[in-house]
Amino acid sequence: MTKSYQAEWTTTVFLRRVLWANAFFSTATALLLLAAAAPLANWTGIQPPVVFLVLGVGLLLFAGVVAWIAQRATDNLALVRAIFLLDLAWVAASIALLLGGWLPLTTAGWWAVLLVADVVALFALLEYVGLRRAGKDQGGIDVQPTRA
Repeated sequence: MTKSYQAEWTTTVFLRRVLWANAFFSTATALLLLAAAAPLANWTGIQPPVVFLVLGVGLLLFAGVVAWIAQRATDNLALVRAIFLLDLAWVAASIALLLGGWLPLTTAGWWAVLLVADVVALFALLEYVGLRRAGKDQGGIDVQPTRA
């Protein structure tokens, strides 16, 4: 195995595993939201329970897309980049929700939002690392924004 092929294979495996883990976590979370919407609404303070149903359906769709992309992680890095950006958006929205005080979150609800945001931030970090490695393996494609 040549060094560049080995590095590319390792990057491919890394990105795919991160995306599959993201898809699994998203699916598990979605199923929990759908199965226990009413108890979660009471536990977190986020009302009405339909919020959890909508989030659950959205997360199931997201998980399906992430799983589809995981099968083709190196075919189109722009798709991986899109998942990375969506994960960052989730973390930013979670922080805004916690700091904005727009919802009457219970203490448990506050910690639940923070815990999920931490897991999603971890996925975003791992996706970023994979994208950086893939950029180096593929001749300089980078996730860094260009500076003027």
